[in-house]
Formats: sequence, C-alpha cells, structure tokens
Amino acid sequence: MRIEIRSSLPNDMAEDFLKVYRAAFQPLETLSAVRQSLTDAEFIEEMHHPAVLKWVAWDEFDQPCGLAFMTTDLALVPWISLPYYRARFPEHYERNAIYYFGSLVVHPEYHGTSVSRELVETVVAKVGADDAIAAFDCCAFNVDVKRFPKMIADLAARVCVSVDPVEIDVQRYYAFEMRGVK
Repeated sequence: MRIEIRSSLPNDMAEDFLKVYRAAFQPLETLSAVRQSLTDAEFIEEMHHPAVLKWVAWDEFDQPCGLAFMTTDLALVPWISLPYYRARFPEHYERNAIYYFGSLVVHPEYHGTSVSRELVETVVAKVGADDAIAAFDCCAFNVDVKRFPKMIADLAARVCVSVDPVEIDVQRYYAFEMRGVK
C-alpha cells in the first residue's frame, strides 16, 4: 500500500469516495441530534478545493482504497467559530497551523486491514512535523462507543514526540416534551 497527498481528486474518484463516505456516515443520522457529515455537494467541493489536503491510500493493485482529508483554511469549516480558535490557539492560528480534520473513509473491502491506521499515522505525522494542532469534532457515539479520539491519540503517540489530547468544548442538545397549559 502507498499513500499520497493530493490537493484535488478527479471527479470519478471523488464520486466513488462520496459513496463510501455516505455509507459510513448514514448510521449516525439516527444516533446524533445534528448532522454528522457533509452534504454531497459539500463533499465534492472539498474534494476539488486545493486548500483541503487529501491523503489517498492505494492498494497493491493501484486502486484507491482509503481517504483522509483536512484543511488549515478554517473558513472552509462552516460550523466552527474562527474567533474561538484564534483566541484559544493564537500562536498556531497566526502560523496557520491548526488542521481541521474532515474525515477518514475506507472502502468496505479494506475494513479490518491496516488502511485506517496507516492513513491516520500519515496524517498525524504531517501535523506533528508542523508542530501544529489537529482539531475535529465527534458525536457522543463516536466518542463513547467507537472511541475515535482515543484511537487517534494512541496512533499519534506512536508517531509524534508529544501529543496532548484535550477536549475543547461540548455542545448538548435538549428536547422538552410539553403537554397542555395550566
């Protein structure tokens, strides 16, 4: 397997990874109160946007089998607060050294292989080499059940000299069922 970094994906590859992305995120539609994925149009736009770095894993048959993507252009992430990141990480913000991690997807036939691990290790190596911050969001299911932040921290610790994982915020959603009026 080889991994290469790209600034843009060809249309057919972007469309193929969109199908994998959609299938991977579909279960979260009923497990999270908010949307956990990009729309199809947003995904395709990010796959073509040069400020979004794409790591593509290729199998032994030279077929793309996995994708990870992130950006330091925080304005491309519409749901985050730029003033928050500027205030929280001023030195990193000034250096353009905050990478917002978009996603990692692997073709189903490669689930259970080393593709995910190798993609994460390659991505965190880039962040570590830049003495940067990797930021991302996770719903409670991906934190508590899938344990993605722990997995990423563990893999980053294998690659980087120092890793300091910190939960920087929590958003909670409430529903009040109300009946009648007194």
